[in-house]
Amino acid sequence: MRVRRARLDEAGILLGMESEEIGTFSPKQLSSFLTSGAVALVAEEEGDLKGFVLALLKGREDARVYILTVRQDTRRRGVGMLLMGALEEELRRLGIRRCHLEVRASNTAARQLYSKLWYEEVGLLRNYYGGEDGMKMAKGL
Repeated sequence: MRVRRARLDEAGILLGMESEEIGTFSPKQLSSFLTSGAVALVAEEEGDLKGFVLALLKGREDARVYILTVRQDTRRRGVGMLLMGALEEELRRLGIRRCHLEVRASNTAARQLYSKLWYEEVGLLRNYYGGEDGMKMAKGL
């Protein structure tokens, strides 16, 4: 499995993968992110996309992970860990010093993954996901 930059022509595939999870982006939004300097990476195995991660730079030293998603048939194989590791490496290369993200409070698997990557829970976000609480997490890079 390899990680590489996402391409604009893959936006439809990425949206399909993302909608399995939470369906937050429109095609226009994702295309805008992919052309505006966001860090968007995909995990690929034999030409088949298995997951992706997208982060936006917030100023010179901060980034925010907007989505990490792994295809359901590929979960529990380390793809999320691989993508986040590659993302953090790229963010460090760009001079980013801190990474933030939000996750559903009920998403135990994701919270465990982020904890393994040394993200700390830094705040509770009441009703952040349409009536469901979220957790704000952060990590120094």
